[in-house]
Amino acid sequence: MEGAFAIDGQYAGATYIGDTLMYVLRDRTLQKHLDGLNEYFKHQANVILIAIDRAKKFMLIRVNGPRDPGDYYLYDIAHAHLEMLMSARPWLDPERLAPTEVRKITTRDGSAITAYLTRPIAKADKYPLVVMPHGGPEARDSITYDPFVQAFAAQGWLVLQPNFRGSDGYGKSFAEAGHHQWSRRMQDDVTDAVNDVVRSGVARADRIVIYGISYGGYAALAGAVVTPDLYRAAVSVGGLSDLPAFIHYQRYRDDRDPHEEAFLYDHSTSLIGDPKTSAAALKEASPSQRAADIRIPILLMHGSADSTVPVEQSKIMKAALEHAGKSVRLEIFPDEGHPSWGAEKDTKQVSEAIGFFRRVLE
Repeated sequence: MEGAFAIDGQYAGATYIGDTLMYVLRDRTLQKHLDGLNEYFKHQANVILIAIDRAKKFMLIRVNGPRDPGDYYLYDIAHAHLEMLMSARPWLDPERLAPTEVRKITTRDGSAITAYLTRPIAKADKYPLVVMPHGGPEARDSITYDPFVQAFAAQGWLVLQPNFRGSDGYGKSFAEAGHHQWSRRMQDDVTDAVNDVVRSGVARADRIVIYGISYGGYAALAGAVVTPDLYRAAVSVGGLSDLPAFIHYQRYRDDRDPHEEAFLYDHSTSLIGDPKTSAAALKEASPSQRAADIRIPILLMHGSADSTVPVEQSKIMKAALEHAGKSVRLEIFPDEGHPSWGAEKDTKQVSEAIGFFRRVLE
């Protein structure tokens, strides 16, 4: 949804992701109406412009947020009237979906990051907490409908999604602040966000787990290493564990042409580190190299056909943990690539994670 867009072949405006999807339109009247719709939905959902008629009398919009799971509306511009047409997920009751709040976090070095905290609808003095760092890492979380977040919240657990340094959407310098900071500054930001929620009094400090996909899976494993007493369990889905091995894979993978291999290798070294000049740092930042420091049970899940993060990364982690005498289980999803894997297998994946976490959270 990010970028410029046209109506009838003419430039109409651009979109960007803030806490929600935002529009900057050439037509100031349309801009005013979209701003009004965002106010109507209390900035707790993405108001997505699907279509507009040539006379600019009606807009078809889709609304996507934690408690608005993909509903379609017709908006009468002249009368500022909104009519719901259909729900993309009619089996979901919005009243049973958990709301998400924006948190501004001050990190240990005085920097500012944004995090999203989803609270269960069931009332409690304090809740168990699932920490859910995003993938990428040059991606970001925002306020949206996320079935994984809602599945965890439905168990009565808080869900925290921090946009640590290295995330997209906060400017070039913020993204570059994460370069070569895997398991360091990026992980510290995740930890600082967790500690902020604990200090606020809503989370149980003795009932915290961490779950992630891709880079988020790496962050889950790194959290188990860097802060061994903070989490009770960790789940890594399609995650990295051995950084030198991953960079080597990007250089010599056999499914790319030489020019693309060079690009992927250069991109990996710019984000993670150069194995020629930073070998010791890369080893230190590799969870598989520090398996002996892990004190909590680990669940690994991976697609056997993952060409983004090869399944060998989870196999390496499993072998290292077993060698260190730690608790680990690896579930391989046959013929699946990099997550997501479709509704049926994604449901199985999150169900495995919920069952795994329930043993230590309840």
